[in-house]
Amino acid sequence: MIDLHLFCLECWGLSRFVWAQKEQRRRRLASEHHRMRTTYELRLGDLPVGLIEANTAQEAVLDYLRSLGHYDDEIVRVSSDTASWRGAVYTAVPVSSDQEEESGS
Repeated sequence: MIDLHLFCLECWGLSRFVWAQKEQRRRRLASEHHRMRTTYELRLGDLPVGLIEANTAQEAVLDYLRSLGHYDDEIVRVSSDTASWRGAVYTAVPVSSDQEEESGS
């Protein structure tokens, strides 16, 4: 006969171990995700309008336009690094590490 109390404790310990492993993996992936972020310069035509950190150029453009209060249905995605809002064309350009250091000081 199986001791149910002992069995339940073993199951609980195993589930706790699995949960801890999943939590460690989630934290590791989150830190890797953060490291993959790139700084992008946002341009309106040829005019630089801001810097933003994002995973992709498209994410940078969309986040910037949303931060200005524009709605998704007003934004037209033109390409992977360009979006348009009411005729204004915004482009995201990756900033090199040299430019980041100059703007930071």
